[in-house]
Amino acid sequence: MKKRLNGLVPLGAAAVLLAMGSPAQAQMGPLCAGRNACAEVTPFLATINDFRTSTSGRYKVLTSSIRFQNKTNRPLILGYVSGSGIAIDDQGNRYAASTIRGIGEISGRNADSKFVLQPGEASDGRFELIWEPTRGVVFGLSFELELTIREIVPLPGNQIRLGPEHALHFKALTNNTSFNAPGQAAPSMAQPPAVAPAPVGVPHPAAAPAVAAPQAPVADACAGLQRCYNAGPFIAEVKSVIPSNESRYHVVHLNVRIRNVSGEQLILGYKAGTSTVIDNLGQRYYWGRAGTYDTSATGIGVVQGNKADPQFVLNPGQSRDATFRLFRNRAPNGGVGNAYNFDVALQQLAVLQSQQIQTVREYSLNFPNLPLAGMGAAPAQSVGEATKALKDIFKKKK
Repeated sequence: MKKRLNGLVPLGAAAVLLAMGSPAQAQMGPLCAGRNACAEVTPFLATINDFRTSTSGRYKVLTSSIRFQNKTNRPLILGYVSGSGIAIDDQGNRYAASTIRGIGEISGRNADSKFVLQPGEASDGRFELIWEPTRGVVFGLSFELELTIREIVPLPGNQIRLGPEHALHFKALTNNTSFNAPGQAAPSMAQPPAVAPAPVGVPHPAAAPAVAAPQAPVADACAGLQRCYNAGPFIAEVKSVIPSNESRYHVVHLNVRIRNVSGEQLILGYKAGTSTVIDNLGQRYYWGRAGTYDTSATGIGVVQGNKADPQFVLNPGQSRDATFRLFRNRAPNGGVGNAYNFDVALQQLAVLQSQQIQTVREYSLNFPNLPLAGMGAAPAQSVGEATKALKDIFKKKK
């Protein structure tokens, strides 16, 4: 839900205004160590967890999962500036942002302020960009991605104002790009001199926000689990990926186990229209067949428009399963991939005393390179074969 800047924002009693740094242009900072899938600015670090190319009808699609990590010693609220996301391939073709998940958007004087990161905390946003090629045009295989992220500043009286903008730039991105490649550790943050808090509403004009002080290591709730995503208050583990054929469709069934790792009761819902699968051949699977509503999720309530089903309640330590079914048309001469990238958005809900349901936060979950398990699995395919098949798919779409 978007809130006007002069309206009320559900920031919670603990949200306070601390010092803000001056705007910073994104650049390859020391934490990025010269890696293309990383951008560092004064208050946060942005790293690409997963970058995929695919096709959707007559469009070519880029899907990027970006992790934002708070470097400051204060809560940090971020929003994506609507319309700022673009990508250019090595042939000069321009992709425009079409779908944003996980992080709220800022459009004019409207701002969604639910993407709050505590000191040292990290969370993901998903960005999809599309381009419609014309017949005979040459498409590229390497991309530069730009987008603008803006700080949202809490003010007394549960009001907000817009803070500094940060232009992020990622270059030399290719299909299946990831910042944290296998065997590559995530960057660690050093501690600079602390900055004293400014009076409410008066930022330090020349001082940068202090980086969060080092904390004792926190056990990873996903440790020892395969195909697991740690969202903070909960973890989600893909237990099985099973393909099947139904009429003229190829279908992928994913069973996901969700566990509450927080100390509070948790209510979650699936955000309708957000589940997507991309196979290793660049083929996209969708949450429904043509002309249908989103019925892809079972076992978990659906959030759609102004309606939300709060049935998926987890007490501390409790686990429950949800199943997702995604479809694509079976092309007469099309191949079937043997690995899948699964993206889905879950929303944390709260039931108010008036029995109204409020969205507290949206989480964008990303599960890359899921292998098949179960009957109907495709035979293994070499990287070279998969790359050739991906290029063939792009050629067919021109």
